[in-house]
Amino acid sequence: MTGREAEWGELEPATQCVRVVVVGGGPARLEAARVAAERGHEVILLEKADQLGGKVNTMSKAPLMHEFAGVASNLIQRLGETEVEVRTGVTADEATIMALNPDAVILALGARPFQLDVPHDGSVTVASDEQILNRAVEPGRRVVIIDGEGRYRALNTGIHLAQQGCHVMFVTEYPMMGARFTVEKFRVRPYQKLLELGVALGDYLGEKVVGLSDRAVTIENIYTRARRSIDDVDTVVTAYHGLSNQVLYETLGKKVQRCFLIGDAYAPRRIEDACYEGHKVAREI
Repeated sequence: MTGREAEWGELEPATQCVRVVVVGGGPARLEAARVAAERGHEVILLEKADQLGGKVNTMSKAPLMHEFAGVASNLIQRLGETEVEVRTGVTADEATIMALNPDAVILALGARPFQLDVPHDGSVTVASDEQILNRAVEPGRRVVIIDGEGRYRALNTGIHLAQQGCHVMFVTEYPMMGARFTVEKFRVRPYQKLLELGVALGDYLGEKVVGLSDRAVTIENIYTRARRSIDDVDTVVTAYHGLSNQVLYETLGKKVQRCFLIGDAYAPRRIEDACYEGHKVAREI
């Protein structure tokens, strides 16, 4: 991995080759499977979807994010140069994994989806940004996007929807949209595009959603607790990191001595963090 050459050095063959089952086909597991195979282990990769790439495939559908498709394609290409046995369309539960008699298991199942937990009478459709980008849910004309991540998710989903003719409104507890970008210039392109599309960026800052009823979104100021409503809303889109996904790990950890949890299943973070974790774990087996 770039920047760690002195620390890690050359990839060394495993002292004892074992069977490693890797669950999931996103960046963390692709890197883990590749490195484990290059060290001489027998590796079987199980992926529920019909194609590898995980959530990167969804991310790359968003405006200004198409280059992320290259992350998945590069990792998949490098994986294809190894002897990893890839099985797609497989739902990997405890029985499926244990039937493979693994010596080690690397779980990278991805995060559990965030669920908006507020009173809701069903008058407003609620969808995640991923559901919108994958066209699993068709949005209405007036859309509120809740930015709970503070980076690309809400901004790029907003561009996507505005380009479809939706009237987009942002709500966030942060003091500004894209507040968690560590480099100021990363806001420039999405800000420019949204403003060109006529989307306001500062109407509902420092606000949280507290209820959905009668096609209205009730928001509350996080400082004053004052409440107000955004009326005539068709769709609410949640743009959040997912939640840690450790259920299978807690079960398998009691049966497989070397069981590792990596990627968003451990804690949702950046792609580079997931790849680092997959690489590091595969070096330790």
